[in-house]
Amino acid sequence: MGFLAVDHFACALGVHIDQRKKKTLYRKFSLLEEDIILLKPQTFMNLSGEAVLYMASFLKVPPQDIIVVCDDVRLPFGTIRIRDKGSDGGHNGLKSLITSLDSNEFPRVRVGVDDPHSGEQDLSEFVLDPFTGDQMKTLPELLDRVSGALSLLVKDDKQKAMNIFNGPLPEKV
Repeated sequence: MGFLAVDHFACALGVHIDQRKKKTLYRKFSLLEEDIILLKPQTFMNLSGEAVLYMASFLKVPPQDIIVVCDDVRLPFGTIRIRDKGSDGGHNGLKSLITSLDSNEFPRVRVGVDDPHSGEQDLSEFVLDPFTGDQMKTLPELLDRVSGALSLLVKDDKQKAMNIFNGPLPEKV
């Protein structure tokens, strides 16, 4: 979900994430007179902190200026939860970031992908499974909402992003 959201955001900005550097795909560009780096770690998710730490150190980006987008199996599909800092909440990718950066003070956008509802399927397999038909129908709207949240977070308007985007997808009338 994180890569889908970052790719969607990049596409909306006309940016291609096509540069490679030590276990990452990234693109650096300017937006609203700010330098922005979109990054997709090319490690296993539970080691993503290594790639982020490398680029953050190389580009001198402090943790509070790193915005993370990730899936969350504890949230219903389509629900967005934005926080400006916090625990890993059991998410191994966030755990890796917190450990590598030695900080939990970075904004994160958690996007609900549902719970496998069954102990029979391995969680890592579940989050890599294709979306259901109903999920595919709402995915474009969800990715638009995540992009809207990222736009506000880039402008450092965390409170507005949380007020507008935290919660489930709006019901269709």
